[in-house]
Amino acid sequence: MGKKRIRRHSKSAAVYLPIASLLILLLMAFGVSVFLEILVIEVVGASTYTDDDIIKASGIAMGNNMLFVDKDKASLGIYSLMPYINEVVIEFKLPDRVRIIVNESLALAVIEDIDGAWMIDSEGRILERVETAAGGLFEVIGFVPVEAAAGSSLRAAPADEAKLRHLKEVLAAIDKAGVQDNILYLDITNIGNISLGYTEGFTVLLGGSSGAQNKLTKLPEAIDSVKMDESFDANSRYKIDMSDSSGRWLWTPER
Repeated sequence: MGKKRIRRHSKSAAVYLPIASLLILLLMAFGVSVFLEILVIEVVGASTYTDDDIIKASGIAMGNNMLFVDKDKASLGIYSLMPYINEVVIEFKLPDRVRIIVNESLALAVIEDIDGAWMIDSEGRILERVETAAGGLFEVIGFVPVEAAAGSSLRAAPADEAKLRHLKEVLAAIDKAGVQDNILYLDITNIGNISLGYTEGFTVLLGGSSGAQNKLTKLPEAIDSVKMDESFDANSRYKIDMSDSSGRWLWTPER
């Protein structure tokens, strides 16, 4: 019978194999770390704020590793310091680039609280405090926000929550219809009879906020129809009633 060979495990192999595995893992981690080092930070969509200010607010810095960047925390840093920014998307572009994409709100109107005036956007988001009505922005009448702060949404007293909902609907409708440049004021005092002042001496009655976008889209056509009437007098004021849900309008001289 042949002799059996006895395999003897090397003590050195048992010692060095785990060490070798650890070294390999460390080398891999080091390689990945170097590979994902941030060398370029790009900002897209900024106009109100500088790229450098947005990058600083995000907390992302050159030399950081992508693996350790918290996107949510970086976005929150931007939101908390920059009221005009309403959307942030952070993208990693391998091997070494970070792209911060921002969307900025545009001021649409001015609204007053007990301490002064604020600029707001089409979603009812508060942008910044202003001393007086800013040029090119219409004034909101009939609603007083509470606890107003830059970067937050308009808040209402309990009795005015329904009014706030209607206000936001009309603000969005004005923005989508693209008629904001011709509006002088928006009166939300009576949510069943919302009105607005329009350039060239027109007062427009919208009724409620339902269907406001459709009504406001047709408003320039309604204005033109009044001007084309032979009885139109450029020195007089006119009222256009668009409260009919069917989309029809009536106009009368304003006395």
